[in-house]
Amino acid sequence: MNPNQLVSKIDTYLQIANREDYSKFYIWITNNIERRLFTEHRVPENGHVWIHAPMPNDQNARAVETYYLNCGMQWWDGWWDHTAIYVYCYEITNTTRE
Repeated sequence: MNPNQLVSKIDTYLQIANREDYSKFYIWITNNIERRLFTEHRVPENGHVWIHAPMPNDQNARAVETYYLNCGMQWWDGWWDHTAIYVYCYEITNTTRE
């Protein structure tokens, strides 16, 4: 999957979920999706709006992240490295931790 394909996939998912306010979403990249999304961010695996997908490399992952940051999604300007190839996005609620 290339960055444009993932952007299309995320956009379609958010439209189906009837979520169009990107400012209420968090986007970032990681090398361990289970730890980051479900443990550290406390995103429920069921009944919550979230999506993730791997990219071929960190540059492609960063391109998708940058696209959504320019659309108004939130993020944490923190550490990442070349092993961070998973892009994840979730709806921010009072139970998630950013």
